[in-house]
Amino acid sequence: LDEAVASYHKALIIKPDFAEAHNNLGTTFQMLERIEDALASYDLAQLPGARAKILECLFALGRYEDFYRELERLIKTESTNLRAAAISAFASQQLGHDDPYPFCKDPLDFVRVGRVCDSAEDTADLMDELVEDLRPRNAVWEPPGITTKFGFQTRDNLFADPKGSLAKLDRIIKSEIESYYSEFKFANCLFMASWPSQIRLNGWFVRLLGHGHQDDHIHPGAWLSGVIYLKVPKTSNLDEGAIEFGLHGYKYPLLNEEYPRTLHRPEKGQIVLFPSSLFHRTVPISADDERLSIAFDLIPA
Repeated sequence: LDEAVASYHKALIIKPDFAEAHNNLGTTFQMLERIEDALASYDLAQLPGARAKILECLFALGRYEDFYRELERLIKTESTNLRAAAISAFASQQLGHDDPYPFCKDPLDFVRVGRVCDSAEDTADLMDELVEDLRPRNAVWEPPGITTKFGFQTRDNLFADPKGSLAKLDRIIKSEIESYYSEFKFANCLFMASWPSQIRLNGWFVRLLGHGHQDDHIHPGAWLSGVIYLKVPKTSNLDEGAIEFGLHGYKYPLLNEEYPRTLHRPEKGQIVLFPSSLFHRTVPISADDERLSIAFDLIPA
């Protein structure tokens, strides 16, 4: 990371107004926990994606009044910035403050669990068919920049041109998304009120092995996210391989250890849908087994 800092500094000597270099330098400083330096770089970047990171820095520095002033400015121009929604929800909970960000104030209320097929037999058959079709696909071990640890993940979009079992699943997911919208459409938040009229589906296959897990993360480029469980590990510890949802992530400073979170122990054939602004992680698997799933995003087109 220190080498990356030096490289960005060289680039900025040549082109001082290089916004992407300022932004990337800020990200590197944030990873190094040099928060003051990160904040200065994000301020110079003046990119839409950097403004939510400015909020993260202000919160980390304990500059709470500045945090809410910056948040109010952001709301006027970027009311559906999912990274801003995530830090606003967490910071407001920690500080006992009403969350002013209008995207999705209570994201845990929008987690929905269902089944892929009506009958257990049909579900098992489709899950097994998907596993057979997906195992031969090229997958990357711990792909760089991705939260998958001790596991493989495919790169290409599974739903770009789905065939066979994936075509069946594509139809099922779209039907489940319609049901999801029908269930929550009257909720008082922009997550529902500004639901995208044109969408595309992006999906990937994840195979976690022993000690496999995914660190807490959100999907800031999406709107709604989901996961379908093809195979869950057989273990005496029922939490292994479970998915945890919560407001905390990205190493936000904890002022209060008590923050909203919930754990879901998945079953084969379940589909779980949730706002893309909601942090989620996978509990590590210690058993010599595997956890197979398809994750996907609904992305505004």
